[in-house]
Amino acid sequence: MSRKTFFITGSNSGFGLAIASAALQAGHTVIGTVRSQASRQALAKTLPGLRPVVCDVTEFDRIDDVVRQAEDEHGPVDVLINNAGYGHEGVLEGRRSKRCGGSSTSTSSAPSPLPRHFCLGFAHDAAASSSTSPRWAA
Repeated sequence: MSRKTFFITGSNSGFGLAIASAALQAGHTVIGTVRSQASRQALAKTLPGLRPVVCDVTEFDRIDDVVRQAEDEHGPVDVLINNAGYGHEGVLEGRRSKRCGGSSTSTSSAPSPLPRHFCLGFAHDAAASSSTSPRWAA
């Protein structure tokens, strides 16, 4: 198995934390995003091999810079796990609109710029490869 570099949003809890932990245990490099400096420090203690970066996926104007810096420091990303977001439990009709707005911004609108950034690189890598399968598919 070849070693991959993962970029995982929302890596400090839930599925993001579980995937980050499994990828690290399998010997991969993991860049994990969190929303605050305090979360970054806590995640660095929880998963010492992980490379935590502060990136709020709802701050569209910062995403390209965060990704570029992460790739400059840790190399090109092979796998994107676009996991950041949260949800509300219960009946939607009973929610106040202010509370529901943040969820839709985080899980629907916010992730869009992040995959766009990586898809361009993934497509370039696939076109430049002499094999028929891209490097992340191996």
